[in-house]
Amino acid sequence: MKISLKNKVIFVVVAISLLTTLCIGIMMVYSMVDESKRQVENYRATLTQDIEKQLKDQTESAVSVINYVYSLQQNGTLTEEQAKKEAADRVRAMRYDNGAGYFWIDTYDGVNVVLLGRPTEGKSRINSVDPNGTRFIEEMIKNGRKDGGGFTDLMFAKPGEDTPLPKRNYTVAFAPYQWVLGTGVWIDYIDTMVAQQEEEANAALWSGLMKMGAFVLVLQILFIFIGYVFANKIIQPIISVTDRLKVFATGDFRTASGDDARFDSNDEIGEMRQAMRTLQSNISNMMKKVMDTAQQVTDSAGQLNDSASQSAEVSNSVANSMVNVAGNCSEQFTEIETANGQVETLGQHMMNFVNTIQHSSEVVQVTQEKAVAEAKTVDGAVEQMKLIQTSVTQSAAVITELGEESDRIGKIVDTISSIAAQTNLLALNAAIEAARA
Repeated sequence: MKISLKNKVIFVVVAISLLTTLCIGIMMVYSMVDESKRQVENYRATLTQDIEKQLKDQTESAVSVINYVYSLQQNGTLTEEQAKKEAADRVRAMRYDNGAGYFWIDTYDGVNVVLLGRPTEGKSRINSVDPNGTRFIEEMIKNGRKDGGGFTDLMFAKPGEDTPLPKRNYTVAFAPYQWVLGTGVWIDYIDTMVAQQEEEANAALWSGLMKMGAFVLVLQILFIFIGYVFANKIIQPIISVTDRLKVFATGDFRTASGDDARFDSNDEIGEMRQAMRTLQSNISNMMKKVMDTAQQVTDSAGQLNDSASQSAEVSNSVANSMVNVAGNCSEQFTEIETANGQVETLGQHMMNFVNTIQHSSEVVQVTQEKAVAEAKTVDGAVEQMKLIQTSVTQSAAVITELGEESDRIGKIVDTISSIAAQTNLLALNAAIEAARA
């Protein structure tokens, strides 16, 4: 299925925005959840710190009472036994938090000194354990003897109840009497308050998530709109260029009436549109030149046809002239054959003339001594006659070739004329020499 470039751009913009929004949303959700947990933990820590501070403050007040009684012992007002009893009675009577808070005292060995006047006073409870198996008395004594005291967590039932509940105790040692003074508070309400705070935090978290979801939805719609506008801004010029190229493909390179200048820009797309216009102008000019050249070729072709007609007429004339030349050549061939016969006759006469000269030579042999020079001359004439015979033979061959090479007829005729002249001259010279002899 074909997917347009516009839809691809919109898809890319929406996908990027969705992925970005999703990543940011996940980070925000994680941050919100983490912040909610941190707030609940801080709330628990705050409540615990408040309880610990309250326990410390109350315990310090009880220790101050014991110190006061111990000061009376120190100045001799009370004996040690009296001072211990006085201090135990005062601590036993102390209350806080509307009577819910109280104090107890145990010795380092775990013998209970003060505990609401219960029967356990005066007895050891060092081996006491809570439902979780914690030896809490031993732990409280150990933590109380630390510098600044310490806290101990255990499970213990409230007064008048049987169900163990989480309780946090604070104990501190009073070294002069080897006592460990402590107090505690049930912290089950902390869990309740923390659970309530956690519910409120979760509600706030869900409310924040709903608001964030609505914000993300609106933001995503905005991104889609921006992607649509952005895609149109990019794609419309490309569509315009594509439409023009389709028109070019049909061979129409005329200036387009729909070339909208609104799509011009200073970016690469604007450069592409300008290049398209330049291409259109160049091709249009080139086509005009091609048309002009074609017209010139057409005109030249007409002129060439006229010239061809004239050339045909000239060719006919030349052909007729060639026919005439051929006729003339035939006549010349006839004349040459006649001349050839005459030359042969002349050669025969020259042979007879040579025989006559030989006979004359025999006649005048007796005068050979006187006519040695003349004899030499006669011999030269003989040689010249032989040359004449050779020339005549060559002339016959040349005349024969005239039948094959008509273009050399004139030259051959001139040659024959020259040979004839030489022959006459040689014959004349031979006659003169013969007469002299």
